[in-house]
This record gives sequence, C-alpha cells and structure tokens, in this order.
Amino acid sequence: MSGAPIDYGDGLRDDPPAAPAPPASALEDLPLVAIGMGGRIELREGELRIIKDGLFGILLDMLWIANGLMEKRIPLAHVTSIEIVRPLVLPNFIRFSYAGSPPQTGRYLLDAFAENALIMNPLDHRRFYQVRDRLYHPTATAAVGASP
Repeated sequence: MSGAPIDYGDGLRDDPPAAPAPPASALEDLPLVAIGMGGRIELREGELRIIKDGLFGILLDMLWIANGLMEKRIPLAHVTSIEIVRPLVLPNFIRFSYAGSPPQTGRYLLDAFAENALIMNPLDHRRFYQVRDRLYHPTATAAVGASP
C-alpha cells in the first residue's frame, strides 16, 4: 500500500464517452420490433413477421372473432405496399399488401384483424413508422441512424 492520499475528485461525475455509432450495414441487419395490441411485427433478415399472440389474441380466438394466435412470414421482396390506417375513433392499424393477401374490405374489424394487419400500440406509433420507413427507404434510414 502506498502512503499517498486518495484523490476523491470534486464530487462531480464525468459522463462516459459516447460509443461510436455502428456502421450503416449493421443497422440494417438489426431486427426491428414494433409491439402492438395483440402481437408484434418483426422486420429481420429479408422477411417481415407478423406475430399475433398474448391475452388479446387468446380472447379473440376464444370468442371466435378472429384468428388471434398466428404467425405470418412475408418475404420483403413480396411486400408491395404498406398502409397505416388511422380511423377517427378506433385504434390505428398497419396493413401490408402482397400477392395473395386478403383484400381490403373497408370494414374496420375485418381489415384490422386480417392476417396481414396488426392493431398498433395506441400510445406509441414510432416503431411502426420505423418499420414503414425501413421498408420504403432501407438505406436512407440506416444512414440517418448512423449520423452522430
């Protein structure tokens, strides 16, 4: 042990240096998960996964309202359009169109509970818009995320 006094500093903590941003290619490879009511959307490795589960899904299944428990995998190359439907009173939902997808009917319950749609989180829509933006502009969103 040394006889030197311990320097406790001035009592203020310095913030640690910020980690460098990952390269743009690494940001594109990260899975993006958007959690909604009764399920989630995962965007990863060239595919889009719509997973419907949880208590809300079990309730829909038990009441025979819709298929509340399911998983749908859609290759990104097959997605032709993304719609975010914003009704005046009811919760928003996101809908993906691809060859063979159920047609849009214009009726909220049928469209929101279809296999190619998911009701969005009523409080926070940011992840759903990130999914949409990454599908429309995959390199632009990675470049924006990589800037300091």
